[in-house]
Amino acid sequence: ASQAEPAGPPPPGALAVVLEFREESWAEVTAGDGTRLFYGLGGAGRRAAFTGAAPIDVLLGNASGVAVTVNGAPWPVPAAGRANRAQFTLAARAISED
Repeated sequence: ASQAEPAGPPPPGALAVVLEFREESWAEVTAGDGTRLFYGLGGAGRRAAFTGAAPIDVLLGNASGVAVTVNGAPWPVPAAGRANRAQFTLAARAISED
């Protein structure tokens, strides 16, 4: 079963993020205020949706097996480095549609 999409746009300064695990992977996601939004393993077919204060730090293991959506738009996961890990930051201004 998948989680529902966040309802409506996120509040100002926040981002709505969805992780879709296409393969078994792990993720650690931390909001700008230090709140841990997600930490753990995701099996193929699992979906995790959350909203948090920007900037949001993301660390993915088996990064090529995870699709990321931010505020309803696909987010390109950076090329995975050593051990197929990717680390990146989602900032509100980088995805602003103004």
